[in-house]
Amino acid sequence: MASEMRVGVIGAGNIVKCWLVAIEDTKEIKCTAIYVRLQSIEKGNELAARFGIDNVYTDIEAMLTSEAIDFIYVAVNNTLHYPYAKQALLNNKHVIMEKPFTATLAEAEELASLAKAKELFLFEAVMNLHAPLLSEIEKAIEQIGEIRLVQANFSQVSSRYHNYQKGQIHPAFDPKWYGGALYDLNVYNLNLLIHLFGLPQESYYLANKGFNGIDTSGTVTMRYPDFVVTCTAAKDAAGDNFFMIQGDKGYIRCQGSASNLPALLVSTKEGERLYQDEDVDRALAREFQVFYQIWQAGNYQLGKDKLRHSLAVMELLEELYNKEVLCK
Repeated sequence: MASEMRVGVIGAGNIVKCWLVAIEDTKEIKCTAIYVRLQSIEKGNELAARFGIDNVYTDIEAMLTSEAIDFIYVAVNNTLHYPYAKQALLNNKHVIMEKPFTATLAEAEELASLAKAKELFLFEAVMNLHAPLLSEIEKAIEQIGEIRLVQANFSQVSSRYHNYQKGQIHPAFDPKWYGGALYDLNVYNLNLLIHLFGLPQESYYLANKGFNGIDTSGTVTMRYPDFVVTCTAAKDAAGDNFFMIQGDKGYIRCQGSASNLPALLVSTKEGERLYQDEDVDRALAREFQVFYQIWQAGNYQLGKDKLRHSLAVMELLEELYNKEVLCK
């Protein structure tokens, strides 16, 4: 196994720029290629020059057949995740998908089956699943007694929202591209929830909808055997971001977005404990280092476990989106 994970990235948007900055100081991970559409070649060349990327491709097949690439990182609009990932897997490349995994559960299941058949890794990049404070949440759940309520909020006014109000529809605000608050932001709350408690018995989604039907904000309500959950997310409003689990002997509150779990307060009769992630700015690089370690170890069982989680999240996302956003 190579000592370095060589990544070819598909896309040149904001998340790609953030990722390239994040991995600059990592020794194990190197971006060796970038694919962009022909009309975005200038962006691709600029990123290549700034971050020392060896190759810029406008021919996706040429990049996918390169022997200088181990993993393909799919970081484009949501509906494009599936076709690019499938093409990469068919070319025997390991794949890392930006969240949400795919647009539909059927797409996710097909990709998972293909990856398993070819013994390839297929990961979803969701930062909170690799946050150090996640293990502290898991420990604290045992200390707060019987859980009765879970509440979460991840809200911020999107940088594209005011243009959307003027009628300029970016894919992030287009239901045909599976944009919106559920797939873009609430997905973090749901990932954390499903990791901790599994799928709910019942789930509903009530959304504020824009002029084209997109969910600009909304709340998911869910029922588990012994407790109920509300998860709110907004691209059209600011908010106090948190993730809180309430029990009859105390509570756990993530102070800040559930996307990266920056700080955690655990309150019980014994007192309060505050935990801080002092390295939260490296959350993007950290999750890729986890993928690197799993790949280096050849731990396909752990890879399959992570895939099962992604499929569970997609099952819930699709159900909610179809009911509330794509419904007639």
